[in-house]
Amino acid sequence: MPQAKKRLGQHFLSDPRILARIADAVAPAPEETVLEIGPGPGGLTEALAKRTKRLICIEKDRDLVPALRQRFPAVEVVEADALKTDWHELVGAGPFVIAGNIPYNITSPLIDLALSPPRPRRVVYLVQKEVAERISAKPGGAEYGALTVGVSTVARVERLLRCLPARFIHGRRWTPPSYD
Repeated sequence: MPQAKKRLGQHFLSDPRILARIADAVAPAPEETVLEIGPGPGGLTEALAKRTKRLICIEKDRDLVPALRQRFPAVEVVEADALKTDWHELVGAGPFVIAGNIPYNITSPLIDLALSPPRPRRVVYLVQKEVAERISAKPGGAEYGALTVGVSTVARVERLLRCLPARFIHGRRWTPPSYD
């Protein structure tokens, strides 16, 4: 298994209970396509694949793509930069939802892309605590700003869970957890 790459902002979530909670929050309906941004080694991918008929993953790290394709033959794994890919072209017509454990350094652009029309029914992103606080801030608070306003004009924000840093693998080899 390749190492998490700091230059790509990779932090692999390793707690199967949290991965399952994220997949539960995505809650895809049978007719919805799930688009996962940055599947990494596939922890969330495995949880999502159990809950949907159609899962498409966009992975920039070419070292991870072959293993993802081998591990998840029914999943469409696209080797591409999510910031430069037409998500709507990938999912096609019909309802879709978006999920991902996204890197801090590209959080705002990934939020913007997720909320560009035609919009998904839901977006479930695992983001750093500071980003979650800014997105969900109330008017008048210190965190309230342009990001808060931009997101709140097109979406309802919910903070679903808190994930401690110890639940992530940072820059070292990682073996996917067992979900059995």
